[in-house]
Amino acid sequence: MNASRLREITDLLLEKEQQFKIQEILTELSGHLSNLASNPQDAAHQNNFAAGLEKLKVAIEGLSATLQPAQIKLLEEIDADKFFTGQMFSEIIDWVQKNPLTPAVAHQKLGAFVASRKAFIRDITELRTNLEKLKIRPSVLSEGATEIGFLIPRSLFSNQFDEFIKEMNVLRRVLQAFAETATGAAQPIVVGDISTTDPQLFLGIDPLTAAMFGGVITWALSQWKKVEEIRKLRSETKKNSSFTEEEIKFFYDSKIEKIIDEAIEEKTGALLKAMKASGGRDHEKRNELTWALRSILARIERGMTVEIRFLPPESKSESEGKQEATALEQAFSSLAQTAPQLLFPASEKAPVLQIPPPEPEEPQRSSKTS
Repeated sequence: MNASRLREITDLLLEKEQQFKIQEILTELSGHLSNLASNPQDAAHQNNFAAGLEKLKVAIEGLSATLQPAQIKLLEEIDADKFFTGQMFSEIIDWVQKNPLTPAVAHQKLGAFVASRKAFIRDITELRTNLEKLKIRPSVLSEGATEIGFLIPRSLFSNQFDEFIKEMNVLRRVLQAFAETATGAAQPIVVGDISTTDPQLFLGIDPLTAAMFGGVITWALSQWKKVEEIRKLRSETKKNSSFTEEEIKFFYDSKIEKIIDEAIEEKTGALLKAMKASGGRDHEKRNELTWALRSILARIERGMTVEIRFLPPESKSESEGKQEATALEQAFSSLAQTAPQLLFPASEKAPVLQIPPPEPEEPQRSSKTS
């Protein structure tokens, strides 16, 4: 996480705190629990505490609904998830349920949590102030802009610069494959924010391509969900010494490969149907899209994640490019639906899919004899 990204997440947390007032609700709930601990049999205190819990639940659910999975991962990096996600509500419920006859114990735990969260909010408020003094500000998207962020595990390039460059070229080819499919032409790709550790870079691309690519990523995630049970069985079977590695690979890996191959073939066909005019390059585009889909799946299996950032433009008037405006509106509507679904699995220690070559294979042309 770079400094600009840190500023972005502190701004986000303080904005959500002001919007949902979690700390205020927690303080109120702590008061209700204190009253209940003093007089456990009082029905009014019981009702007030129950109403306070419900109020907190609604607020946390509302806050969680506004966070993308990628943002939650950022919260985890700075240990803020326990203060801003459903984890907080689950802990409070656990304290209450474990101490039904001694609410004073639950109140003690809740009081300590409220104080700890208050101190955390104070810390990030001071942090934002200091970042502002140092002129460290979050990246701001221009109106109508879309960016796709890739987090690339170092295992994909083994800390070798040449291999890292190859990964960049793969991303370029993958994005251009979908750009040509979505728009009918190659599109410029602009470099945005770059963070280190496991490198994360944001690439600016046109909204139509971003929307199609987002749909492809949700498709890829759904494929891994389909084979998750097979992968679990595979992991359990590996613990049994009665099965050799070759037997496991023959049965489980070949089954997963077959499911993925069929899914890629089906998805490629759907993308070709949606494609703008191919200029007679149908066979070449089929090879390219098949390669791009397999490249994405293999990298997601190894821990690559994708994040989407966008800022929709103001709606155009009816007299101003109505068809173009409709296409853009549909693209941004699709992105709004896609972003919350980008919840990635943990990287697989024993991946099944082989990483394809860094470029799609050239389609073979049939030779004619005279």
